[in-house]
Amino acid sequence: MPIRRIAQILSGFRILNHNLLLFLFSGLLGLLFVVKTHFKKTKSWQDFLHPICQRLYMPLVPARIQNMLYRNPYLSEPEVSQTVLQTSGGLFIDVGAQSGRYSILLNEQYTHIIAVEPHPKMVQYLRFNTVRAGLGNIQVLECAISNHDGVAIFHVSPISGWSSLIELSNRGLTRRIQVKILTLSTLLEDREADLIKVDTEGGEWLILEGAEPVMHKIKRWLIEVHELDTHPEWKARAEAQLRYYGYSVKWLDADHVYAWRPKRS
Repeated sequence: MPIRRIAQILSGFRILNHNLLLFLFSGLLGLLFVVKTHFKKTKSWQDFLHPICQRLYMPLVPARIQNMLYRNPYLSEPEVSQTVLQTSGGLFIDVGAQSGRYSILLNEQYTHIIAVEPHPKMVQYLRFNTVRAGLGNIQVLECAISNHDGVAIFHVSPISGWSSLIELSNRGLTRRIQVKILTLSTLLEDREADLIKVDTEGGEWLILEGAEPVMHKIKRWLIEVHELDTHPEWKARAEAQLRYYGYSVKWLDADHVYAWRPKRS
């Protein structure tokens, strides 16, 4: 090949690389502008990233990385994650399990885990994630927990983590489906629960009502109380309700209340 031809090819590569760098740099500037514009409309980076993360379902991530992420107590809600990692026992019920982060995080802490999730798409991901992680002690239950047994309307949001039995005007709910519902009384039967985690976008009050007959069988609660920005009085309501049944109460962050039964001396 003539030397001149080689020089032309190399020159072409330099031009291509230069144009590619300009294109990537322009794209990065455009992305930063969009992020900055939209971030101004939110209160924090967490608020900005939440809807994006809700759409990045874990099955798209290789199993090895997925397990590492789900078992990382600093990945999301660090105070909550680190607190529940100090618990252990026979039965953990994960109400509003979504794609299974807490079920997988606490897999080694509990003998048996019931992951409860009514959202059809999230149930698929939940089953997929637990199978890929090779976790045989997680039972996936496709239903919602409420204050009675039967069926109910489930309000589905485009952002899966915002779907709920409760219709909330600020969640962009687009469709309604019918789902099976159970009370914790029915689910527990004659068993005891060492920990129940509740993240149900406003359905926590129905769950607590349905659990009243079996409160003595539940050692610990972790409840995310929603809508506290519009109903700050619900914080005192949650505390009073849990203390009424003999629990000690601690707020782990702005939204998560942890309740446990003190050890008797």
